Amino acid sequence: MSHALVDEMLLLGSTEPGRHALRDLPTLVAGAALADLAERGRLDCPGRTVKVLDATPTWHPVLDDLLGRISATRRGRTPWRWVFDSARPTTQAEREYLVSTGTLGSEEDVVLGMLPRRRHPVIDTAAQQSVVDRVRDVVLAADASAAADATDADTRMLVSLLGTAYHSRRTAAALFPELDARTLRARLKAAARPHWAVAGTAHAVRLVNAAQA
Repeated sequence: MSHALVDEMLLLGSTEPGRHALRDLPTLVAGAALADLAERGRLDCPGRTVKVLDATPTWHPVLDDLLGRISATRRGRTPWRWVFDSARPTTQAEREYLVSTGTLGSEEDVVLGMLPRRRHPVIDTAAQQSVVDRVRDVVLAADASAAADATDADTRMLVSLLGTAYHSRRTAAALFPELDARTLRARLKAAARPHWAVAGTAHAVRLVNAAQA
């Protein structure tokens, strides 16, 4: 099956056993959902706040839920506010959706003999590897900027969003073990393309990490 941008971001940022490969994964997933709706012509941000251009359903439940919430909000919100506020619920809903499609599994166990825990291992590893390979092809190219221009819009957006994540060393370890953190930051910066959803995600990531410091 084909996957939406928001699906691919969750797959990109997850380990096969179902853990977070990226510390900022919930924020990146929310940013991808916003960018996904923008790419589909549903949203825009001509000024400071996000505007609905077309409220027609996309038939993707996670995207339609976010689109419905934005449509129902009387007072406009900035992109970073939507990303910040929707990060956890959007990521949880996205996991449940990918479980329903058979892309992820769902397992329960107990930690320390008393704390229940749910994991979502990747079942469709081919779909995950396809996303990882596309992103790696851009970032590891001799000219990352040219490679970004040559690739498809979804891959370009994934790379741009990935560049907003903190902890480049962890990102490198998860997806680009052949690069050190400084080299990865430079390559992601070269491959990134400006977009209001990317800027909003970057702002939200900074706020989340400042709160955790």
